[in-house]
Amino acid sequence: MSFDVFGDFEERGYLRNHAAEKDIEAVKRIEHAAFVQNVGPALDKLATVQPVTYQAVLDVHKQLFESVYP
Repeated sequence: MSFDVFGDFEERGYLRNHAAEKDIEAVKRIEHAAFVQNVGPALDKLATVQPVTYQAVLDVHKQLFESVYP
């Protein structure tokens, strides 16, 4: 059984990822690649935020994974 929070796994894949990928191992690889590609710029941006707020953390999360998820 897969995690289907939106109830549309068959149509849109795991967590509605942009590739509509259903294979969790493939999604993990895509997530990892996105993280590696974006972690430097995300940390640079976060370093300029004082104090670090919840919104800043959300913005960094978006920057890390927006290429994978809408």
